[in-house]
Amino acid sequence: MQSSPNEEFTKANREELGEIIYSTILQTNQFQLLPNLPPYDTSVYWYVQTLYNQATLSLRLDNQSPSSNRWNQTRNWEVNIIQDDNLKIAFTIPGGYLFISTGLLKLFKEDFELYYVLSFEGILMNDRYLLTRMIEEYNLNRLK
Repeated sequence: MQSSPNEEFTKANREELGEIIYSTILQTNQFQLLPNLPPYDTSVYWYVQTLYNQATLSLRLDNQSPSSNRWNQTRNWEVNIIQDDNLKIAFTIPGGYLFISTGLLKLFKEDFELYYVLSFEGILMNDRYLLTRMIEEYNLNRLK
């Protein structure tokens, strides 16, 4: 039985791909990110990062995967907040980088709503849904 194209990507490969995409997003200034350094108020980052860490803990520990194909245990799955109240999006890129807009954050009335979105995005990334979509869109050879 032949493996599907996205099975050729180990989690280490997916983390490497995520690093490339993340660097490209930052270098192209595609999004204006909310500052996460003093003197700015960093409490929103702390809060969302704390919830994201809780929502993705079992994914990051990765105890169900073979030891040769696990997420890097020392690497953080980082939250990035897009400063745009008109944009209502959340997405992850391979390796766990999360992007969420201030516009979407302002829609949540309860903590569990944000927790649900963070969990959902982590699961989509972990279960290769995102990778499968990228392969369909760009083809496997362009991602290697």
